[in-house]
Amino acid sequence: MFAFFCWSEGIACRVIEIMNPGDHHVLNECYLPEIGQWAVTDLTNNNLFILNDNRNSYANLLSLRDSSWLTVSTLQATDRAIVLHPLDTKYYDKYFDNKNPIYYYYRVNNFEIYKPVQKIKRYFLPDAWYEEVSNNRRSNWPFYIKQFFTLLWLIVVPQLIGQLVSPKSKS
Repeated sequence: MFAFFCWSEGIACRVIEIMNPGDHHVLNECYLPEIGQWAVTDLTNNNLFILNDNRNSYANLLSLRDSSWLTVSTLQATDRAIVLHPLDTKYYDKYFDNKNPIYYYYRVNNFEIYKPVQKIKRYFLPDAWYEEVSNNRRSNWPFYIKQFFTLLWLIVVPQLIGQLVSPKSKS
């Protein structure tokens, strides 16, 4: 919802999902053109912005994941003001392990993304609406194997249908 309101006001924002086995957490990064950097916003935990060491810059997700927890602070909203607090690390230790994959979701037009042409494009081309950030290198072999079997299916099925419709008679 935060991303929707950012985009409606012209603020570039991306949705980020951190996968933990059996659990996940969603937060946002918004681009601050005044300082030319992305800043993490985690409204689930009342963290409007997370500040890097010495409070001289905002943290983006990768800098937050790689930072020392002792040097990170957060701006939080109260009933009357926005106050500076040390970051509560109990929650973040669970998700910000370098082994957990992080997914950056691109902004998509929901009216267009589910149209058949777009679905076919995502299925047959290496085109996704998210990008995974991971320290593990992955191969494209599963994609190419899927492509091979899809091509094989497209060749064999019309031939089978042709034989069912007009079987060759032996004379």
